Amino acid sequence: MTHKSIKKIVIFLAAVVAVCSWGKVQAGNTYDRTFLLNRAVELAQFAPDEKIVLPQIKYYLPGDNKIGGLGFSPLVQRVVTIFDPGYGLGGVQAIFIAPTYSVIDGDKKLSPQSFKKTVGDILRENSFEIANEDVIEPALSSEAEVKKEIKITRVAIAEIQEFETLPYRTRNIDDDTLDKGKTRVSQSGKTGKKTLTYQVRRENGVEVSRILLRQEVVAQPTEEIVKVGIRPAITVRCKYNDIVLAASIKYKQDSNALCNLMMKESRGNPNSDGGQYQGLFQYDVDFWPDASQKAGFAGSSIYDPNAQIYTTAYLFSIGQGGRW
Repeated sequence: MTHKSIKKIVIFLAAVVAVCSWGKVQAGNTYDRTFLLNRAVELAQFAPDEKIVLPQIKYYLPGDNKIGGLGFSPLVQRVVTIFDPGYGLGGVQAIFIAPTYSVIDGDKKLSPQSFKKTVGDILRENSFEIANEDVIEPALSSEAEVKKEIKITRVAIAEIQEFETLPYRTRNIDDDTLDKGKTRVSQSGKTGKKTLTYQVRRENGVEVSRILLRQEVVAQPTEEIVKVGIRPAITVRCKYNDIVLAASIKYKQDSNALCNLMMKESRGNPNSDGGQYQGLFQYDVDFWPDASQKAGFAGSSIYDPNAQIYTTAYLFSIGQGGRW
């Protein structure tokens, strides 16, 4: 090595010592700090997808040990040496600390660090698993801001099935073999079943919407059939009960009403003669021929109990029960 080369090295080392010693006490000087910051950023080699942050500048006097960072992962700490203190002549290092972001992930609040610019890169670098349905605010492609929370809404979309009971209907059928007022179940009803398929959306475990996709009847209900008695039942004093019941069924009239009228008019005597009014129901002798003919008993004697009972039931059915 030539004398001239040795001289250059000595001058360089002396300059380093001078800069470091001076920088230790003159860190506020704008020109020199700007130089150091620019040089630090240059040496840090930030990638295009990374956010450039201001570093901490560390100054070392001759004899100081090289710190080499703050003990963080390389993903959140980057250390560059501007002047290497390893030579024992003092030096300068820049320590870049990745920004800390506030992430609300469902019901958890986390504080990941990253040099990455976008929300998506920050989350990926910190091993956040993001499903296609999850909602991220701000968007994954947007640049993250330290003071703005990143909110992850965990979305789960699933199909669920529910069952619904289908009620059965009751059908009443007249039955002339049953006394009026009585009923009998001839076929028991049975409920049916229907499945309903919903699309359910949950956000952070809470259901926020439900859409009916389809419904299907898997079991039809069976109707209940009830026989309703229409056969008149006589519960009052009466005569000619069988004829009264038959006439009541034919014309769907109250057998007790016929019996009460009969007992009132003649006390059940078909030969009762009141002059102008005769028979079981005391028909007017002038009205009887026309009334009995319309009831299907043309020419019948006014004293015929069968004709009188059927004719009276007929008149009741056409709304002429008020004649008495």
